[in-house]
Amino acid sequence: MTILIAIVAVTGCDDTCKDSSAAGLYWSVSQCPDKVDRKVECVSKSADGKPPFECTCTEGGNVGKKFERTEGFMSAKSTLDAVNRGCGWSVKLKD
Repeated sequence: MTILIAIVAVTGCDDTCKDSSAAGLYWSVSQCPDKVDRKVECVSKSADGKPPFECTCTEGGNVGKKFERTEGFMSAKSTLDAVNRGCGWSVKLKD
């Protein structure tokens, strides 16, 4: 038991996803501690391609919640709170 505690203390406990990307109507994270990749893909609800956009959350290949956005994704970090709220996730990104 003492050895296990020492190993955890030395290596730390990192609960952040290591890789993220966002551009336009696509957002994704991977290399997460739970080994589950997540992505959000959005499409325009109108024929002219303008907002609002309907976004679909996918977690580990399973389609989940949907939410609306009025703009695309500028970066994964800057839109993390909106994605977590819309998808019902608690993703954390590495600084």
